[in-house]
Amino acid sequence: MGVQSVHAQNLEGKALADSLIKELPKTIIDTDRAKLMIRAGRILTTSDTSAAIRYADSAMSLSEKHQWKKGIGMAFFNRAKINTQTADYSLSIENATQAYETFLSANLKPGMADALALIANNYDKLGEFTKAIENNFKALSIYESLSMEAPIAWIYNNMGASYYQLHDYDRAIENYSKALTLQKKLGNKFGIGSALDNMASVYEEKGDFKMVDEYNSQAIQLFKEIDDQPALGRIYINRGNFLQNQNRFDSALIYYNKAIRIALKLEIKRTLAFGYGGIGEIYFYLAKNGLARYNIPDSLKMDRAMLLKKANRYYSMALANSEKLGDLYLIMLFSQSLSDAEVLQGNYKGELNLYKQYAQYKDSIFNDDNKSKLAALEKSRVEEVKNKEIQLLNKEKALQASNQEKKDAETKRVRNIQYFTIITLGIVVLAVVIIVFLQFKNIRHRREANALLQHQKDKLEHTLNELKTTQNLLIHAEKMASLGELTAGIAHEIQNPLNFMNNFSELNMELIEEMGQEISTGKLENIKSFAGNIRENENKIIYHGKRADAIIKGMLQHSRTSVGHKEITNLNSLVTEYLDLAWQGFLTKHKNFTATLKTDFDSTIGGINIIPQDIGRVLLNLYNNAFFAVFERKTQQQEGYEAMVSVSTKMVDEKVEIRVKDNGNGIPHNLRDKIFQPFFTTKAPGQGTGLGLSLSYDIIKVHGGTIKVETEEGEFTEFLVQIPVA
Repeated sequence: MGVQSVHAQNLEGKALADSLIKELPKTIIDTDRAKLMIRAGRILTTSDTSAAIRYADSAMSLSEKHQWKKGIGMAFFNRAKINTQTADYSLSIENATQAYETFLSANLKPGMADALALIANNYDKLGEFTKAIENNFKALSIYESLSMEAPIAWIYNNMGASYYQLHDYDRAIENYSKALTLQKKLGNKFGIGSALDNMASVYEEKGDFKMVDEYNSQAIQLFKEIDDQPALGRIYINRGNFLQNQNRFDSALIYYNKAIRIALKLEIKRTLAFGYGGIGEIYFYLAKNGLARYNIPDSLKMDRAMLLKKANRYYSMALANSEKLGDLYLIMLFSQSLSDAEVLQGNYKGELNLYKQYAQYKDSIFNDDNKSKLAALEKSRVEEVKNKEIQLLNKEKALQASNQEKKDAETKRVRNIQYFTIITLGIVVLAVVIIVFLQFKNIRHRREANALLQHQKDKLEHTLNELKTTQNLLIHAEKMASLGELTAGIAHEIQNPLNFMNNFSELNMELIEEMGQEISTGKLENIKSFAGNIRENENKIIYHGKRADAIIKGMLQHSRTSVGHKEITNLNSLVTEYLDLAWQGFLTKHKNFTATLKTDFDSTIGGINIIPQDIGRVLLNLYNNAFFAVFERKTQQQEGYEAMVSVSTKMVDEKVEIRVKDNGNGIPHNLRDKIFQPFFTTKAPGQGTGLGLSLSYDIIKVHGGTIKVETEEGEFTEFLVQIPVA
């Protein structure tokens, strides 16, 4: 982000904070007031720290008054962020620890992890890298339990930085690589660039300059794309270090100065320290090794005393900025550099004081106790991962045992059914034997019994024929209703091109008549103009004629009886086409009805192998049911109700999903298991045959798919159709 962008962002943040503050007089509930103050304070952390502290303290008072633990923890956390911003890292650790303990008492895990990560960040800035890693491990464990990938990526990045400072380059690369993988998955360009930049720094220490150049160049390109100036400042430092190690001193100076310019404008002391230190290192290196060995520009050609003077000056500026930051690692680094420069100048007294300072800080960072703690932390982390693996294995075993129990129960159920069937068959056989015995015993009544049986058979056959006739009539009625609804929509669609054809034909007649008058006058230019207009109108008549022809062909295709042949069909086009036809058909019956139609189609779905006419009938049934449901609810004149029907398609695991959802009255719980049964309908008598969903169920089953319904009475109904692609 550029300098102007940072300024604009600060102004934008202040405007947002001001808008939140204006809401305070209107807000009565104390906890809501505390929330507004916490948000405003967090926004103002980078632009107005005094105001941010004031709002954090006010939010703390209100939260403590009502014993609102989340608010107390957030207020402590805001204080800690402000302390970090003002480089008061020790106080930041105290406030972040208070935030962690408050969140812990309320079992607010995201807050606990955020507080631990902030504590680790502050320890890192103080040069206490072992404690930084310890707290990052704790935060990582919580974030992993919550599956929060974004903060996990930054934890890996921060741990890589701590290992880098401790010269454990293999673990640094391991953590940076994990961060890079997650940032790529999340598509975070800033995170990707940061990980690449950090890995370049490690490979520079390992002497793999090919990897340094590759990662460094990629990172610069990414940060330029997002115009992030602070990040560019840091990466220019790393680029300068790389070029210096290649003895390309003039190019290194260019990048160090670029970084310094950015750091001065944005007041970034850390980047200033590294920039000044890098330039000091160039002058010191040339003073120590001489100029003759290198091809250097005229700007660096000076005597040894002047080189050492410049090295001393830039090292001092680097150390001053490090001390302002309170960063132990940087103080140690530039104390050592300045000490080496003093030795080369013969100032051993100054060198001794600087060396004592360097040795003190080095001992606090690299002592054996810290190494032991790191080893213990790594061992603890490995054990934690192993325990999680064991827990997963136990869960799998429990699941297998549960599945085996279910399998045994199913086997027992099947065996019981078999036993029941055998017993039932035995009873039936026994009954038949008894009946036969009775018939033989009462042989004199056989004729009368036969006559009675014949009469009952004839009656049953007559009833069965009547049922078949009724069923055929109902199926025919359902098909005619579907065709009628489709035809009504097509009639509305075909009316538009026909109107255009009539209008342009009448216009051509008028133009021909006027052209005849112009012919008699001999005005050739006007005649050409009329001819051009007539040709243009004829093209439009041809275009709308073809449109009408396509609509009629579509109607004929729909009206054909399906022969069961599948063909590659564009599903999204089919869903859209039948939605338009169904909607126009419904409007012909209910002209004043209005509803919102929402569509969301997966563009990755291409052609799939289906019977388009049959799937079209399914869609028509689902659309008409949805329109009827929202129409019925709207006629009940519920206040504030807006009718809405949404249709979406999506590719999921080699299947296409079609969802049709309405916000009608829903389906009562006691009727949900019956809606796919033949002849069952929730509509009033005369408004439905009860075969639409039954036929739709059979069509989708033939395609190897499923159709399901989700509904909430008084809220919505959604039908889900799944059809396999293969």
